[in-house]
Parts: sequence; structure tokens; C-alpha cells
Amino acid sequence: MHSPARVVAYTQPARQSTNLTAALGTLLLLTNLCLAHAAKADPTEASSSAFGESVSLSVLPTLGGAVQVTSGPLPVAEGSAPPAYSDDATVASATVVSGLLSTILETGVIEVDAASTLPANDDATASAEIDDLSLALGLLLSLDADVVQSNAAIGGACGQSLTATGSVTIENAQVGGSLGVGLVVQTTVAANTVLLDIAGVRVVLNEQIETGDGVSSAAITVRAIHVSLDEALAGLLLVDGDIIVGEAVASVVCGDPTPTPTWTWTPTPTNTIPPTSTNTPLPTNTNTPIPTNTNTPPPTNTNSPVPTNTNTPPPTSTNTPPPTSTNTPPPTNTNTPPPTNTNTPPPTNTNTPPPTN
Repeated sequence: MHSPARVVAYTQPARQSTNLTAALGTLLLLTNLCLAHAAKADPTEASSSAFGESVSLSVLPTLGGAVQVTSGPLPVAEGSAPPAYSDDATVASATVVSGLLSTILETGVIEVDAASTLPANDDATASAEIDDLSLALGLLLSLDADVVQSNAAIGGACGQSLTATGSVTIENAQVGGSLGVGLVVQTTVAANTVLLDIAGVRVVLNEQIETGDGVSSAAITVRAIHVSLDEALAGLLLVDGDIIVGEAVASVVCGDPTPTPTWTWTPTPTNTIPPTSTNTPLPTNTNTPIPTNTNTPPPTNTNSPVPTNTNTPPPTSTNTPPPTSTNTPPPTNTNTPPPTNTNTPPPTNTNTPPPTN
């Protein structure tokens, strides 16, 4: 009467074990999803680049089609992190010549570099230095300088404050041509200084373009000298295009910070409850009743009655009667009829049957 009640009680831990398995499976799935999300999160990236000169002009004469004049950008230094990098490039000189405008650009040594220490620091830097610059647009404008240098940098920390800085120095600058009369260039030039903007010719010194929110990203482009031409009339020529001297670019884009809080929330509520109630009842209640009730009765009832009833009767009933009944009567009836018939039958018939029964 007590065994069925115990069986019902022992079934309940099995259900708890099933619940534990499901809970652990859910925990494992959530953990894998968190790991996958963390693996897909974008890391912080930094990049920078610099070049010495770039010329892209379209020169249209009075007769004939437009002539394209291009050079650079050269030399170029660039890189992206992680990992940290440091790149530089140098050329001994650069010269850009057009048959219509004669010599447009001429320099001495040009050195450029770009670097970042990410992931150690959230930074990126770039710089360009041009020696012995000579820039001319026919008789319209000319600009000469001993040294032209530009710098761009991003520093700070992602998620807190990223700072973009840029600077330009132009040493011993001289401006000439019909549009450059009376113009003066300081050695240290303020950001976005417009030196000239007339007759389709615009000259910006220390041109700076910043992007980003200063927390999750920041970028800056610095150009020491940027000459923009929009149908500028140089003699009998119409000129369109751009001339850039000394460009430096730096950028930092912060990674995705969202994977961090996901790790803490998932494992905490799941691990505490299931293992305590499940492990204690399973081994104690299940193993005791099953082996005791099953093994004792079957061997006792089956083996005793079968051999006892079968082997004893057959040999006793078959072997005793045949020799006693057959051998005694024939010799007695033939040789001594008168005296033998009276005395012999009684003892013979009486003694033989009892042992048989």
C-alpha cells in the first residue's frame, strides 16, 4: 500500500530535472546571443592621411578645347587603426607645368606622415611639410613661401571628449600678380583665413573642416593653401579647378558601447533557483524500492515444485509389477498340481500388491 505512494512522490524530482535542463538551455542560448552581439559590435577605429600637393585644373583657351592639368596627390602617407601604425613619405621635389599656363607649381622637398597609437589611445595625427613653394596662375596670381606646414590631430577619449585640432604655418610668404597686390600672409595663420575671393579666384589659408559630435566621433581636414578657380580669366584662358598645398586629415570613430550591460543581466536570475531543489531527491528515493521487490519472489516459487512432482512417480510404478506377475505362475502349475494349488496361491497374491501401491 505504501509503494505506490512512494512512486508518485519520486516522479516529481524528474520533472524538476526537466525544468532545470530547460532553464540551463535557455541560459546557454542567452549567453551565446550576448557573445554573438558582443562579437558583432563595431570596434573603435582611427585613420589619418596627408599629401603635399594636388592639382586638378581645366584650362580653356579662346580657340580649341579644354586642356586638363592634373598632378598628385603626392606624396601620400596614410593608415588606419587598430593596430597602431606610423607611415611617412618623401619626395625631393614636385613640378606641375602646362603649355598654356607655363609653370603652375614648383616645390623643393615634401615630407608627409600619418600615425595612430590606437588601441592604446583614441588618437590619430597627420602632417605635411613643403619646402620652397612657388605657385603661379600666369600673371593673375602668385604665392611663394620658404616653408608651408599643416597639422591635424584627434585626441581625448571615446564616450567622454574627443578633441580635433589643426594648425598651419607659412614662413616668409610673398603674394604677387594682378590680384595679389598688397596682400600679406602671416607666419601663423588663423583657421579658415580667406586671403582672396575675387574674379573667380578664391584663396583660403589654413582651411579647416570638422565633423563628428566630439563624443562618439571626431574628424578634421586641414589644408595649408586651397586655391579654387571658377571660370577665372587668366589672360585669354578660362580656368576651373582646385590647387591644394599641404593637406592633413585625422579621424576617430568610437565603437559600439552596448554589449557591456548585457553580460550582467542575463546569468544572475537563472543560476540560483534550479540546482538547489533538483539534486537532493533524485538519487535517494529511486534506487531503494525497485531492486528489493523484484528479485526475491521469482526464484523461490518457480524452482521448487517443478523437479519434485515430475521425477519420483515414473520409476516406482513401472519397474516393480512386471517381473513378479510373469515368472512365478508357470513353473508352479505344471509340476505339482495337487499339493501346490492349495498352499501356494494365498501367500503369493496377498504379499505382492501392497508394496506396489
